[in-house]
Amino acid sequence: MTTTLITGANKGIGLETARRLSSDGHDVWLGARSAARGRAAADEVGGRFVELNVTSEDSVARAAAVIEGEVGHLDVLINNAGITGPLGD
Repeated sequence: MTTTLITGANKGIGLETARRLSSDGHDVWLGARSAARGRAAADEVGGRFVELNVTSEDSVARAAAVIEGEVGHLDVLINNAGITGPLGD
């Protein structure tokens, strides 16, 4: 089974991608900053939730550890989370 993590997966394109990949047999992890919205989205599509804020290295490391602890690997990463704010160099 293919293990897939989608960042920003609790709504919009991320949620629809999770829905379709889950229905195609992927083990889909939905990454989201909000635990309540992320869990609801994961329940809706038959996936698994992992708390993930892509702007925080600590959050990314924790999410990676959760997935590694549960399944041992990640096959596909879909980096869908948007980041707002000023652009840097």
